[in-house]
Amino acid sequence: MPDKNVVSWNVVIGGYSQMGHNEEVVNLFIKTIREGLRPNESTFPCVLSATANITALWMGKSFHACDIKSLGKHNVFVGNSLINFYTKCGSMEDSWIAFDILAQRVLFLGIL
Repeated sequence: MPDKNVVSWNVVIGGYSQMGHNEEVVNLFIKTIREGLRPNESTFPCVLSATANITALWMGKSFHACDIKSLGKHNVFVGNSLINFYTKCGSMEDSWIAFDILAQRVLFLGIL
């Protein structure tokens, strides 16, 4: 890939995600981080979905922490992906926490 940036990596990660190559999605995400690129709000839904499909709770929690560090707060797409991830991995308490945070954010935006 001649121009390696977060957009080009997102395209590759999204393609592997759509094809169901979940382990490759995780590996590419880790490679992206190692190359010093900062993931964005388009990166995390694909990565969290892939991690949910392989039910790797510990890994997804690490990616959630990376999400918080990179973005600070998440949008609706990342929030929904977190709820889906935690539910698929059987961590209902974390799923409810993600839901509550998302609901508060959506409610606040609705007030504005």
